[in-house]
Amino acid sequence: MGSNGKQGNNICLFINPSRIRRWHVWLAQALREAGDKVVIAHPSHMIKGNISSEMFLGLERRIYRLPGEQAFDLIAANELDIRSPSDCREEQPFDILINFTSQGLADVGATRVLTPRFDGISGDLGAYAALLERRNVLIHVEDSTQADHCWIARPASEDKQVVGRGLNNVFSRSAEILLYAIQRQGTASSLVPLSDCGAHKQAPNGLSLALSSASQISRGLAKKIVRRLTRGAEADEHWAIGWRFVEGPGLLDEGEGATATYNIIPDDAKRYFADPFVYQKDGQTYIFCEEYPYDTEKGVISVFTLGDDGNLSEPRRVLERPYHLSYPHLIERDGEIWMIPEAGAGGNVELYRATCFPDKWELEKVLIEGVAGYDATLTEHDGKFWLFMTTSCWQSTSWDNLELYSADSLQGEWTAHSENPILVDGYVSRPGGEMISQEGALLRPAQNGGEMYGGGLAICRVDHLDERNFAQTVVGNIRVTSPKTAYGVHTINRVANIEVIDILGKMSPEEEETSVLYESTA
Repeated sequence: MGSNGKQGNNICLFINPSRIRRWHVWLAQALREAGDKVVIAHPSHMIKGNISSEMFLGLERRIYRLPGEQAFDLIAANELDIRSPSDCREEQPFDILINFTSQGLADVGATRVLTPRFDGISGDLGAYAALLERRNVLIHVEDSTQADHCWIARPASEDKQVVGRGLNNVFSRSAEILLYAIQRQGTASSLVPLSDCGAHKQAPNGLSLALSSASQISRGLAKKIVRRLTRGAEADEHWAIGWRFVEGPGLLDEGEGATATYNIIPDDAKRYFADPFVYQKDGQTYIFCEEYPYDTEKGVISVFTLGDDGNLSEPRRVLERPYHLSYPHLIERDGEIWMIPEAGAGGNVELYRATCFPDKWELEKVLIEGVAGYDATLTEHDGKFWLFMTTSCWQSTSWDNLELYSADSLQGEWTAHSENPILVDGYVSRPGGEMISQEGALLRPAQNGGEMYGGGLAICRVDHLDERNFAQTVVGNIRVTSPKTAYGVHTINRVANIEVIDILGKMSPEEEETSVLYESTA
């Protein structure tokens, strides 16, 4: 993330000792690494934690084998240096106090107070209650120096049946947005009006909601365990690629209510295919994609050849690394054909050059070292190159955090945007295909992973893009309408007369077609 250059803040984490979680410790460590002094203090009147919620999380940990340290882990107070308000009077007033309690701050003085809320509730119970109800959590951070505005995030939920995983993502993103807010004091362009943060909505009683939902979630756990034990008895969900010939306007050009039917590329039930990109060369059409063999559980890049008669070749692997690859974004520049595959598992953003197209590729350069970028997508705008991608932090998903990097040339020096992360929103962040120029507007397909991974596509119009600001507006959505066993889509691309998508579902090998609908939000 970017920084306003200010170092050496005197910061207090104000929290009940019974509610200190591992993510609070991670946040404190990150602040100290940035040069800040951090004190953890507790209120004079302390509230005990909710035993039933911790028992539930412990049960999930065992059932779903959540290994090692988790962001939601409770940390024993005796493992940390926690002070009372009277013990930290020498540091007061603090430059910044982060209030993790639902109590007032009469005992502690601070120049600036940040208050994170989950679904409008102070403390973490709001997050727990929302996830028990299988709802996404809205995070907003109130800032005492910006009374009418707040920072906001809408994280995705990795698995709505596993509350702990949802908490890990919410807490990881909460730490990130707090770091963001600390670094950007007074940056009005990064804030949204308080009325849009959900701060004034009638929040449910988190404790009663959590307790009333526990039996329901327990039944959900039992059902999921049964499904795991009987895996293979019925078709599991998987990805598949759809393609079609297009003469004239494509799906997005046709506008509101447009539908399209795609031919499904069959698989052998030993692998799936996803993330399709099209490239045409010397009169031949190639569909590059992720191939994911179930036996290795590691993606590779493969290619199909598509004839003018609609006949497809057998897939052949063209790029494999020791780590997972997917999303083979293709670029033609300087007389060469390049690929930026997703290589987040390798920890870098990598550029490959075709040495013998389409079958041989060599690593030309690591564009951005030490950044695990997901689904990096390139566009040119106002004389600069821009890379859109998502990243993860701590134990977050890679679906909901949009970051931007820019350079003067493809192999030039790539610079992080000053406002990274540009947004944290599981519905409109992760790229879902090449950028599209349409009637003077720049459109970017974005994966809608708010309710489930690969749930749909949002089509976003880029309204502003430069080194200091970014803004976009959702102008449409794409969703699957058939067959009944298909329910997701997360990539769309078109070159000339070929349009491709991928679909998620429990399709049988006999399925030959799928249909999608474009819905305008204009």
